[in-house]
Amino acid sequence: MGEIALAYNPIGVETLSPPTAQVVRMDNFSVLEKVAPNPTFINSVPEKAGEYTVSLAHLHRTTVAFRYQVHLEEAAWPEYLPIIVSPIWRMEPHQASVILNYKPNPNYHRRTATGTPITLRNIGFITGVGGVIPTSCQSKPVGTFARDSGRMAWKLGDITLDEASATGRLVARFMIDGGAGVAATHAPSEMRWEIVGDEAVAAGSPLGLSSLEKVEEVKEEVDPFADEETLSRSAECVREKKEEWKKLSTVRRVASGKYSGV
Repeated sequence: MGEIALAYNPIGVETLSPPTAQVVRMDNFSVLEKVAPNPTFINSVPEKAGEYTVSLAHLHRTTVAFRYQVHLEEAAWPEYLPIIVSPIWRMEPHQASVILNYKPNPNYHRRTATGTPITLRNIGFITGVGGVIPTSCQSKPVGTFARDSGRMAWKLGDITLDEASATGRLVARFMIDGGAGVAATHAPSEMRWEIVGDEAVAAGSPLGLSSLEKVEEVKEEVDPFADEETLSRSAECVREKKEEWKKLSTVRRVASGKYSGV
């Protein structure tokens, strides 16, 4: 799932009557399961799937224009997980221990640049126990423990998936007073990450946007009745305007949603 936001910069528009609307096309529209245009300033072009009219007057700042869901066969879901998280729990009366193992997914699907490094940014892990309030928690590496919620969090920064550092282990031990650990349950082990910049082009969906632009085409028109001596003098430049689709400049970001280890 994702969203597409638009920004309009009128700088450089030198006409006396700047455009009030722009037609855009969602490239690779067929990959979508669902799409929801923002009705405030987006209207579908009748009988042209994937084409929309954008009211530029509403784009005073970067604004979400579309929310969408890409169609994926359920059997292909594991291919879109760049990293695999495997928690191992041990529940005891006075403590609950967990080992979080993580490693790159060897079957990770990438649309382009297969085999090149890809970096997961701002990686974080969260895990914990429920049903009881732990008194303390020890972890390796050192993380941040929230006693009220019984959660331990680690912030690991960036990991490049083709390096040995992409494989790792986190350990936490939650201490529980009075033998109440028999009532404890383990919470899901969640991971957060994002992919930005050029690497997001390979990792994300193939969706893109193009705009319908008016371009001027210069043609040389030759007088068919001119002889060879006057042929060069009889040529005239004819300027014709036509419309063509041009890809819009985009900035992409892929982020984890609910990403849990089992």
